[in-house]
Amino acid sequence: MKKNNIFIKECILKALLQLMEEKDFKDISITEITKKAGVSRMAYYRNYYYKEDILNNYMTELLQKYQCIRDEIVKKYPNDKYQTMLQVFEFFKANEQFVLGLEKSNLSNIIQNRINEYIHQIYQTNDVVSKYDAIIFGGALYNTGKYWLMNGKKENIVEITKIFVARMFPESIKKD
Repeated sequence: MKKNNIFIKECILKALLQLMEEKDFKDISITEITKKAGVSRMAYYRNYYYKEDILNNYMTELLQKYQCIRDEIVKKYPNDKYQTMLQVFEFFKANEQFVLGLEKSNLSNIIQNRINEYIHQIYQTNDVVSKYDAIIFGGALYNTGKYWLMNGKKENIVEITKIFVARMFPESIKKD
């Protein structure tokens, strides 16, 4: 049953993302999603209440996958901001359709909010200054990645990573 439910969620997500390429998110109906996904409305409502829930659920899955990648990078390259940020931009690149689709639909807040929550969770920020630092960092990270994708990735991934690290972590840049 669990595998079937995962498959249903994947079909619903794929259908929604395809529909988002064709029309505005606000104009997409549940009926269109279920028809394109080949699932019943009952199957849809067993998993989701709002259309935004599909996107939030997918964002959670993406962040879980990213966390596994991040854990490996941190083990392999402890305290290496460049390697960590390189993986972030690889992640943006791999999820370009999703990021740009949400931006087109004026739903980029889904990603931004989840990135902010993720950063708070990683760094367990409790004092007010640290919370603002996390929000500032999350905003810079998301906006840089989004802008890079929207501009057609004119800079290669190494260049955009170096630009970001130089601005956000100048102390980590090795001086010759």
